[in-house]
Amino acid sequence: MTLIREESAFVLPLPKSPIICNTDGKGYWSEETRAVRVNKVVVSIHRAEVNLYMYHPVLFVNVDAYFPKSSWDTNEHGLIYTDSLWLKEFNRKMNAINPLLFGSGIDYTEQGMQERDYVSMSMCLISFPQIKQFDKGLAKIKNLKWLKDEKTMFTHC
Repeated sequence: MTLIREESAFVLPLPKSPIICNTDGKGYWSEETRAVRVNKVVVSIHRAEVNLYMYHPVLFVNVDAYFPKSSWDTNEHGLIYTDSLWLKEFNRKMNAINPLLFGSGIDYTEQGMQERDYVSMSMCLISFPQIKQFDKGLAKIKNLKWLKDEKTMFTHC
């Protein structure tokens, strides 16, 4: 692999109207049906690399959707993880905010990455056009403020 980009993260500016995504209660970790308010989205961009065996780029992007405990309590309701309706609605809302940034589709990460106050998801960009579209989406964000390393998932690096 050849490094082509450094790691970085930012908090996505959200619209004034609340982001509400509904669960259908059909996930493996919860049977709860409810509207969940997303109050913060952190986007973490990992190192981009070129897969020299297949000769294509690989860029992993984590998308963490935070929710207040009053909206979803993991101790009481379980994990949102694997709830297909919630993921579908979250993808639709993110595409409405920035289709260039989130157009490649967001999916859940593994179960062990889920937390008490956020849903862990990711995108895997595997073509130069996808990465270029993502970069255009980044450029459309006004006053983008990158987080300091100590406030990101990259503090271990």
